[in-house]
Amino acid sequence: MKISTRSRYGLKVCQLLAEEYSPNESLALPYIAEKLSLSEAYLEQLMALLKKDNIVCSVRGAGGGYYLSREPENITIGEIIRSLEGSFEFIDCLKNDCDSGTTCKTKGIWQKLYNGMNDILNSMTLKEMIDEEI
Repeated sequence: MKISTRSRYGLKVCQLLAEEYSPNESLALPYIAEKLSLSEAYLEQLMALLKKDNIVCSVRGAGGGYYLSREPENITIGEIIRSLEGSFEFIDCLKNDCDSGTTCKTKGIWQKLYNGMNDILNSMTLKEMIDEEI
């Protein structure tokens, strides 16, 4: 199991937005791209996913950009990662029975690992991350 580049950079974007957080004040995409050494095109893809899941909001036009939809203490790392990765179910049998039509005896292990990972990610907020309380 490997966390994608999309999640690693998406978390860095959210970190920057949290560090410079001011309600309804946006950061321009070129500014974010420069600060994180990422292309604007790639950032637009990340922002679209984060916007779809109501983690960030956008402002169009001159002076436009992106800002967090909520205060950093109200956004979990789990929300961000799932927004960028999807459901994050790392093995098919978490959604369905095994190919043989029955549940194999290892499913419980995978389910505990999946639940534990989500519990940890959901217990950490963006604010805790930027304050280095994690």
